[in-house]
Amino acid sequence: MTEVAGNAPMVKLLQTPLIEFHRAHGAHLVPFAGWEMPLYYSGIIAEHTAVRSAAGLFDVGHMGILTVTGGT
Repeated sequence: MTEVAGNAPMVKLLQTPLIEFHRAHGAHLVPFAGWEMPLYYSGIIAEHTAVRSAAGLFDVGHMGILTVTGGT
């Protein structure tokens, strides 16, 4: 997915480690602050009801990047 801002050139969006999970589960993906993020899956009303009656998860992979270095 690419993002366009006015007449700016197209920019490749960053993706969280969960992007393939989102795609496999039918997420509607949108650009958000330079990232390709899920907006909803089955629909906003259905998801609202599910979260109110059970639980929900939110992908926060775009909020920080962790780099691990060093030997074993």
